[in-house]
Amino acid sequence: MRDLRKYWQDLHALAASLPADVWLASRDGALVEAPARIAAKMILAKSHRLATEEEIHVRRQEEAARHRQAAAADRRKRGVEVVAVAEKRK
Repeated sequence: MRDLRKYWQDLHALAASLPADVWLASRDGALVEAPARIAAKMILAKSHRLATEEEIHVRRQEEAARHRQAAAADRRKRGVEVVAVAEKRK
C-alpha cells in the first residue's frame, strides 16, 4: 500500500515549488493550464508533465490566431471590412 503521508508531503512540496499557474502537457501532447496544487497532483500521478517553453509559445500563437480569425469572422458578419492603406513615401 502506498504511504499516504509521503504522498501528501511530496504533493505539498511539489505544489510549493511551482508557480501559481502551470502549463502541463498530457501524454498525448494536449496542453492545459492548471493551478499549482492541481498540477502537482497530475504530475505525481504521471498523467501530465511540465510543458516546455516551446510548447507554451506554440499554444499561445495558436490561441492568438484563433482569436484573430474569430474577430475577422465577427467583422464580416457585421459587414465591416478592414482595408490596408499604403502610405506615400516622399
